[in-house]
Amino acid sequence: MNFPFEPRSTSYLRQGQYWSFQLSNGHFACGLVLARTTSEGKLNRTLFLGGLLNWSGPSLPTPSNLKNADVLQNGFMHIRAIQRNGGEVNGAVDGTWDVAPEVVYTGLTSDGPSIWGYGYIRALAEKHFGDEGWSDKQLRKTA
Repeated sequence: MNFPFEPRSTSYLRQGQYWSFQLSNGHFACGLVLARTTSEGKLNRTLFLGGLLNWSGPSLPTPSNLKNADVLQNGFMHIRAIQRNGGEVNGAVDGTWDVAPEVVYTGLTSDGPSIWGYGYIRALAEKHFGDEGWSDKQLRKTA
């Protein structure tokens, strides 16, 4: 697969692919594709399981920068979460993510991942890596 690419659906997404976006302090953060989702045996074209990597840096990430980064938090995301936060899948990193490459989406459950709004990953990254001042209240507004 050639990187970068702009995903329009989940059909080209694969576990371990990442996208980056710039924070308010000028540093970068990364989202990670954990799994594509299926429902009734069919691939969901817009919903995937993704996460925020525990990484931030002054320049765009490389696979070697990310190889030891863990996932801080995960949730079900719409493809627009990538489109509106960086816009392109930048590459892929090998890792053990403790989740199958495809998961069955059965709806929101109390013991499963939450559903993230388009901007939630950016707000979460700002809270963890950005300038001081991002509160849980601002984070909830983007969920």
